[in-house]
Amino acid sequence: MISDILKKIQEKRIDKKTIVVFYGDHGEGFDHNFYFYHNLELYNSFVKIPFIVKYPLAENKGKIDEEIQNSQIFPTLLELMGITYSKSDTQSIPFTSLFYDATKKRYKKPSYLYFVNSNLSKYAIQHGEYKYIFSIKEYACLYNNWVEELYDVKKDFSETKNIIAERPDVARDLKARLLNYLSLYQLPDSLENVAKKAQTTRLDKDAIEKFKTLGY
Repeated sequence: MISDILKKIQEKRIDKKTIVVFYGDHGEGFDHNFYFYHNLELYNSFVKIPFIVKYPLAENKGKIDEEIQNSQIFPTLLELMGITYSKSDTQSIPFTSLFYDATKKRYKKPSYLYFVNSNLSKYAIQHGEYKYIFSIKEYACLYNNWVEELYDVKKDFSETKNIIAERPDVARDLKARLLNYLSLYQLPDSLENVAKKAQTTRLDKDAIEKFKTLGY
């Protein structure tokens, strides 16, 4: 299908001035007890998705080993097309420089990556090798209904060993940063109170629009 689209663009002779983006919306958790409810989970098998960009003016080509979030695509496309936008309109860092020679520009990837599932029952944050996951409802958890999870995704990419008891200091730091980030989107101010507030609070229109910058 992708080849058909690229072929049609070439036939119309617009391939030299057309940016084509393909990416998946989610993965499948075949490595987590064959858990098929992909809209609920935030494990790597669910959030690591295919991402392909065809940019005619790219100097760097081939596979680039960088972590990109959905919310970064929009500002990147604006920059590639030369469209001016206010940096305050997006919280995301564009990855424009990845398309150019590394000696000219260097991509500064976000220090922290944030994730949220489709029904707002699970949140996650990743920094370096550590990924912290919090579930509001038990049905969104795996492995003995854990509410809080911490993984070393460098050593344990499939996230099979919850090390939160071993590294409570890391979990506390990531949890605090996640709370601060969620507060920007008018989400509950305390993860301990999330379940209670989730039953009585509805996000207003502005909050929903802001939340879409996460890629949903």
